[in-house]
Amino acid sequence: MEQQQSAYVPEENPRVYTMLSNVSPTTNNEIPYEQQIVYYNPPVNYQTFNNAQSYPYPQQLPNGQIVNQFSSNNLAAKQHQQQQQQHTVSSINMTNAQIQQSMMHSNMNQQQIALSYQPPVNLMAPPPHSSMINPTGSSTPISATTKRGRNDTSGVSESNVQLRPQYSQPTRIFNSNNTPNKRLRGANQQRNQVPTTNQFGQNIPIHFQQNVAETRVPGGTTGNEHVVSNAACRFAASRYPFAPFSVIFTQEVREKIVVEDLIKHASDKWNFELKTIAYRKGRSENNEHRILIFVENSESFVFLHNHSNWPETLADYQFTIKSPSIPPQLALVIPSVSLEIDWDEFVQELKEKYPDIANIIRLKNKAQQPVRAVKLEFTSSKLRDEILTAGVISILHMKLKVVEYYAQANVLICSNCYGIGHFRKNCAQKNESTCKTCGEKCVNLKDHQCSGVLKCIHCGGAHVSNDTKCKVVKDYRAVLTRNLLATTASKNFEDASARPVWSNIQSASTGIAQKSYATVVQSIPSNLNEILLKKMDAIVAKVEEESIATRRSLEELKDEMKSRYEETRQHVDMLETKVKNMEKKFEEFSMQIFTTMQNICTSLLAPQGVQTPNWKSYWQEQIKSLSECRLSLSKIT
Repeated sequence: MEQQQSAYVPEENPRVYTMLSNVSPTTNNEIPYEQQIVYYNPPVNYQTFNNAQSYPYPQQLPNGQIVNQFSSNNLAAKQHQQQQQQHTVSSINMTNAQIQQSMMHSNMNQQQIALSYQPPVNLMAPPPHSSMINPTGSSTPISATTKRGRNDTSGVSESNVQLRPQYSQPTRIFNSNNTPNKRLRGANQQRNQVPTTNQFGQNIPIHFQQNVAETRVPGGTTGNEHVVSNAACRFAASRYPFAPFSVIFTQEVREKIVVEDLIKHASDKWNFELKTIAYRKGRSENNEHRILIFVENSESFVFLHNHSNWPETLADYQFTIKSPSIPPQLALVIPSVSLEIDWDEFVQELKEKYPDIANIIRLKNKAQQPVRAVKLEFTSSKLRDEILTAGVISILHMKLKVVEYYAQANVLICSNCYGIGHFRKNCAQKNESTCKTCGEKCVNLKDHQCSGVLKCIHCGGAHVSNDTKCKVVKDYRAVLTRNLLATTASKNFEDASARPVWSNIQSASTGIAQKSYATVVQSIPSNLNEILLKKMDAIVAKVEEESIATRRSLEELKDEMKSRYEETRQHVDMLETKVKNMEKKFEEFSMQIFTTMQNICTSLLAPQGVQTPNWKSYWQEQIKSLSECRLSLSKIT
């Protein structure tokens, strides 16, 4: 890049073109996937030394003469010189390919691995613009002062204008957090900062699935809405967990005394340990004094959200309270509530069964149409945690699944240019300020004559430029929220699956500095595909174990059913035999009864002819036989 700057001449000066050889740009598809894992963002293009090509580039001669290097005489001489240099270039390229190694840079907290490689060469004939040297994505501007490079040929004669090979040189990498920005040495190399992983050091953009450079466009927005800066991620992740409680006084009061009195009141009267994380003055209106109190946990938020827990006075002064809305930490979502359900009955039963549910809200989509998801806001962190742990909530004789509610992230908007994704101190608009109402730029906002016409610098709508309801801000917030959730999920996945591997790498990181890229790649964990394959293998093995256990259980069940069938069949056969015996005994008993009844009837009709001297003994024998038959039948049953 320094050579390119020194070679640039104004339009009124004549130009001469020099052929630069051995420049072979590559695409991101040629970069190994393991190298993309080493870097948090997809790597930029680097140079190889196969299939040398030539590109014209303007240079300035000291005497301002025009030299036609494409003439037959010059081309013949240059062809001879090029043939002599090809052998030297090939040997140098092989040496550079072998000595190019990964380097280490560290800060006070951790060591991180970074590989030095060449960014792409500017192949265009016009000189590079200053925006290429001072990218807007960087929080530390780099001076664009033109310096003379060590290979600058602007002061040599015409005979020195020849074909020059591009040599790859190792790039010196510095940590931007601890070391000032230094010039990166290399042939035709841009000044870039190397992003570090898992660290919000500078305002370096994070790219989603594509390597897109962040450029400034009118209005302070980024050229690509899918680019989220590290500053925006840091701003969204470092805010206080709960919105503040506003305590409003009519006179000046010291914040420390107010907070101490409130904590003491909670401890003395309610025996509750109120935990605050911060407090400060807020914006006051109508000669009021506002104090903002930030709590640390959900229990403290619930305590202060109940106004009956507050004292009557703080620091011996009357006050009023303005409570924030219930935060996501005290909310849950029922994702599948039918739109055909009786809403009034649903709400009434929920509040009767769970009195600590403050609000029940049917969520809506972008078109303001109701959806199946229902948000529940709680005034009790204990009840909310119990329902979340159970995973379901019982209502209307149904068990509905509940999930955690995630609020969208806060969007970082610059207070100087009202651009998205950077702080005011890192704003590229140094000498001007933007009016958030009309969107016009001026040197001093105090002297600005605002038209009063609302115009957003992002979408051109009739609202202020920092309105959170702006379509561009909403899209940016959605991308930022997905990025934060994906980062958290990825971190949890890596911690759960690859913690032992990473611990081994951290313990051995001191010996990696002089290793080659291949050694570094072999020492780091396998890529996500291998991790997923291991997980899939574990799942398949578990499924096979469950399948074997299921088959074994089915076989045992089959054997048990077979044995039970045999026992039942034997029992049925025995019952059939008993039934047959009972039928036989019943027939015999019936015959005896019939004979006895016949004798009785005969004796009654002709008592004188039938009666004999021993008739009494006869009937006794008949009664005895009947009783014996009855006993035999009772034994059978």
